[in-house]
Amino acid sequence: MAVQGLTAYAQAPTIPTPAPALEIESWHTLHRYSWNDPYEWMRKLPDQPVSAQLQGVIDAENTYTEASFKPQAPLEAKILKEIQDRLATQTTLDNKNEVAPIRIGKRVYFYALDTQSIRMRRSTHSIEIARVPDSLIAGRTLVKFLPTSKLERMALLLSKVGDLAPGVQAPAPVSKPEVWIVEGMGRHPVVTDRFEIDDIDDLQWAWDASGKNLLYVDPENDTKNRQVFIRENKVSRVFFETEDEKTYVLLNMTRDEKYFRIEVTGFHLEYPVVYDRAFHRVFTGENKPGVFSQIESFNDDWVLKSNRGGRFYNVYRFSKTRGTEQALTDADLFLQGSEASDYAPDRNLDENTIGLDCFARFCAVERKTDGKPELVVVDSAGKKLDLLQFSEPFFYIQVGALDSYESTQFDLDYLSYLKPRSRYRYTLGEKGYKLVGESKIPAIRIENYRFEQKKFKVWDETEVPVTLVMHKDTKLTPNTPFFVQVYGTYATTFYIGYDVAFNIAHAASMLDRGVVYAFVHARGGGELGYHWYVDGNGANKYNTVKDFKSVLEGLVASKYTSPSKIAIGGFSAGGFAMGNAINDFPQLFKAALIQQGFLDMIGSQSDPEIPFVKLEWSIWGNPNDKNDFNRMWSMDPYQNLKRANYPAIFVRTSVDDNTVLVHEALKYVSKLRQKRMNTEVPTYLQILPAGMGAHDGRYVNYEIDAARNFTFLLNQIAPSKR
Repeated sequence: MAVQGLTAYAQAPTIPTPAPALEIESWHTLHRYSWNDPYEWMRKLPDQPVSAQLQGVIDAENTYTEASFKPQAPLEAKILKEIQDRLATQTTLDNKNEVAPIRIGKRVYFYALDTQSIRMRRSTHSIEIARVPDSLIAGRTLVKFLPTSKLERMALLLSKVGDLAPGVQAPAPVSKPEVWIVEGMGRHPVVTDRFEIDDIDDLQWAWDASGKNLLYVDPENDTKNRQVFIRENKVSRVFFETEDEKTYVLLNMTRDEKYFRIEVTGFHLEYPVVYDRAFHRVFTGENKPGVFSQIESFNDDWVLKSNRGGRFYNVYRFSKTRGTEQALTDADLFLQGSEASDYAPDRNLDENTIGLDCFARFCAVERKTDGKPELVVVDSAGKKLDLLQFSEPFFYIQVGALDSYESTQFDLDYLSYLKPRSRYRYTLGEKGYKLVGESKIPAIRIENYRFEQKKFKVWDETEVPVTLVMHKDTKLTPNTPFFVQVYGTYATTFYIGYDVAFNIAHAASMLDRGVVYAFVHARGGGELGYHWYVDGNGANKYNTVKDFKSVLEGLVASKYTSPSKIAIGGFSAGGFAMGNAINDFPQLFKAALIQQGFLDMIGSQSDPEIPFVKLEWSIWGNPNDKNDFNRMWSMDPYQNLKRANYPAIFVRTSVDDNTVLVHEALKYVSKLRQKRMNTEVPTYLQILPAGMGAHDGRYVNYEIDAARNFTFLLNQIAPSKR
């Protein structure tokens, strides 16, 4: 069968689709229900080699996709040049020569790539305090260093190959990375210990008070992800472990650097376990499903953010002398939450408390008011000192990690749809905040773009917010092309600046052509707080899809656009909504872009060999539970494909994606091709080869991927604006 797709607009010859994928009978039985999965043979686990048979399917799909896009090469090249020209003018807040800056006391230390040296940063310049000899890193790349408080000892995290140099992509690692313990900070440090680790990028660490023993988390697999190790006398042993297979651990220090903080985290609970620097346990939070807590050290007290099993958070404060596992009481209340919906700006706290940072003289509490993050600064008595607000919707803010506990000021990183990352500084006693640095893209005139915040009443009369981003001259009519995206999972606010979601340096190529970006803040996400997440999670997971459908219907009913002008998009967990939209309401859109999408729900969630599957059961359901299984089956994108007409679909994934495995896309597209009735409409699948892509968007070149995505979308919903 031949498909025209993109080539139709260029009047190029049709291109044969790949031959049907091999089907091998593979029967599964669960809860007395049996089904055949003929593409089960495509299953590929992390670190498994790609079989010759599977490689043949990958090659055929990539060859077909490349041939299909070839007639549109001029458009793709034009878009790519537009993006590259913008980025050529970009300046960022981060110095790409500095690897992993680390604060110790009031000073900040970092490793400088160009000089292979450890440096200490002062207000106006930096000082070299140690040089890492070539003999230590010959044939290797230094990823980061982990200094102790007195800087007499450090750990170097090294990989045999890497991609630290800006714009340079190295081959995939050929052996495990290592941690080297180094004595002395002069020009001739001595390696006293070395050991292998699995995950060099996400290693978490802390030194004990003596600086001799290193605590670390090596979060590579289901088991190690639940363990904290201690390295002492050249031997690693388990220091802490959670037995709950639906959790993982995070290791960090409190801001005052007096305590190790182990956060046991899952999608069904979260609680802290705190040790002093001599390894004495000093506090344990409530370990109970439905209870989510985070802790901060605040002079002689603990400050704890907790929902205590409810739908809303409060902040509590109590003495460190109380004991390690004492239950909270109402008398411990420090900042009161509320279920009210008027979002009064003079309250200390509202229903959607999501962040907490404490310094010696004040605490900064992040909350959300009508979806907008803001910071409330309170003193030791809980009295409000200041309220820091911004005008744009659904942006991202983060209190600077490098600010010391004794500081009377802190930096605040801010990122929105139209504003690249900026840094503001708040100083105690001064109202408001001031800009101290920002990323800039001079080639983009931000004033040429605008955003609008809309709310649509959905299927159950709930108002779901939608953010529209567009060129200032774009008018909303039934002929306006829309790219509508949704995520709606993990209590996450829709990604901004994340290269597979929205990046103004990329998106300007679409906005300038009259395409409107619409971000649906569906339930299951965290845009409106914890309760918004609960209402789109677990047994309520399909609410995410129903919210998305209602918004698409609302956009059309409002005459902002029409189905033939709508493309939808989802990344990772957003693939769940994409797959269900394709199955349940394909008449509402013209095309779908799915990137690293979660599409094989039953297959993945019932496979114990896939990393972190049990951790995800609180989100999607446990297929071993009959009720969960029935619900999951009804909304599994792969299992519910049927003989039908489908819109144009472009699926992208990577062989190296260890979060959503490559076989999900391969199985989905193979079955979709077999079920599609309107075979003249295109289905594309692009699989990046090993070493060239991962789940978080770390590709060889983001811009190349964006140019191809935009080429597909423009040809489907705005062919006259290419």
